[in-house]
Amino acid sequence: MGKTTASLGKHQSLHTEIDVQAANGNNFDIVRRITGGGAVLHDAHGELTYAIICRLSDIPLIKSSDRVYDASIPLRYHAIL
Repeated sequence: MGKTTASLGKHQSLHTEIDVQAANGNNFDIVRRITGGGAVLHDAHGELTYAIICRLSDIPLIKSSDRVYDASIPLRYHAIL
């Protein structure tokens, strides 16, 4: 079984996002992903983490928007399923 690990996105500040002293005291690892996004805590007790990689054009556009990340994101995930 692996260790519980905090995973930081590419542009996040370690000391802003993670209490390093608490992480070390609880025997958590800390890693940085090469991708962006927010911090994620990966629990060693049975978590399954996955990613779906595709072109934005492969996901149906639910509503017109100038933003890539908008309220239609949950509907886009539904389209993938």
